[in-house]
Amino acid sequence: MIFRHNYLNGRILPVIPLLPSGTTVPSKSGLKLSLAAALVAAFGTGIGILVKYVMNTLTALIFFGNLHTGNIRMNDIESAPWLMVIPVAGALFLTWATGKGAAFFSALGLTVAAGAGAPVGAESPGTLLIAAASARISGLFRCTDEESHLLFLAGICGVVSCLFGAPLAALILVLELWVNRCNIRSIWPLAIAALVSGTTVYLINGFAPVYNMPNAPAVNIKSLTAYLLVGVFTGLWSRLTVWLYKRLQKGFENLSARSNWYILLGSLMVGVVAYIYPGTLGAGESSVNDLLQAHVTLSILFSLAVMKWLSWLFFSSAYRTGTGIIPLLITGGAVALFVGVAIQLLFPSLVIHSGTIVLTGMCAMLAGTSGALLTSMVLSVEITHDLNAVVPVIAACLVSYFISIPALKKEAVPQ
Repeated sequence: MIFRHNYLNGRILPVIPLLPSGTTVPSKSGLKLSLAAALVAAFGTGIGILVKYVMNTLTALIFFGNLHTGNIRMNDIESAPWLMVIPVAGALFLTWATGKGAAFFSALGLTVAAGAGAPVGAESPGTLLIAAASARISGLFRCTDEESHLLFLAGICGVVSCLFGAPLAALILVLELWVNRCNIRSIWPLAIAALVSGTTVYLINGFAPVYNMPNAPAVNIKSLTAYLLVGVFTGLWSRLTVWLYKRLQKGFENLSARSNWYILLGSLMVGVVAYIYPGTLGAGESSVNDLLQAHVTLSILFSLAVMKWLSWLFFSSAYRTGTGIIPLLITGGAVALFVGVAIQLLFPSLVIHSGTIVLTGMCAMLAGTSGALLTSMVLSVEITHDLNAVVPVIAACLVSYFISIPALKKEAVPQ
């Protein structure tokens, strides 16, 4: 089995930091490797829970002066000049921690920066921590380099599955983006990792979806056309995002060659945007539910589609934190709802579902920027449990993918 779209024409962005693409996993796996993968996946699940809790605790303490992590809503913060300082302070700590050169310190720095308002999801520091944990477990099981990398991917399955309640999407994600050649026997440990992490998450959180939206109605041809338009606009937005991200990253590389402190400009953008729209601070998990349930105003939509997008672009390109899944979902959902409002104004008799519009935009944005086409489709079902949205999501993801990522490098495709 070969995943040829790992070799896209430089058109994809890293979802999480420090992972090379196109790694071949071992052609065979035995009981030892399967047990190790299960252990790493369990660690990854625990790390995901821990990182998310620490991030939410820091955010509640810094911005609200309490430790109530249950319902953090950054839109409730009033604009004030001090909001410009906190993300920069968090970034200062991240810069210091990254300089230590250890995965643990980098993960700690990212966690603190995210708690201080940086647009970073828990999957980014979680990935760095599971890298360290999987390396230790690989040593205990005396694994080869290929086996060690497979265990790392098993840990990512645990982290992503925990944070999104999506074990199947987590499994497809690692296969789609970081494995270029495999067979059924070689991916058996990854399947076990998805099983272990999924079971653990369901035992802890139950079977309710991570995000809620009103039940979507059945799709007809007219409404499907509207969802295809969402895929077109999201694909164009994805392509612009990739283009800007790469140029900003190159610019920060040139600046950091003179002085590493220039990358603080990325966090300064976060602070300036937060002063204008405080709701753009942090990863923004509550914004995902607000978008899916259409509990937003046009002003909030603009802040999420443009202002949060800008702060996320500058920060993630400066610090190479990976794009993260939550910021991509928020940006895509906000852009899609804007398009949906425009379509409804132009064609008032057309019946479209706001939640489905948002979900198609979210997943189309993820597909168009990361190249994770199959993951985006499966994720839509696992995070909402809504089967009526499957066809619109598939259509929008396909359109967005082929607009944003138009061609393969023929010379780079494995034969």
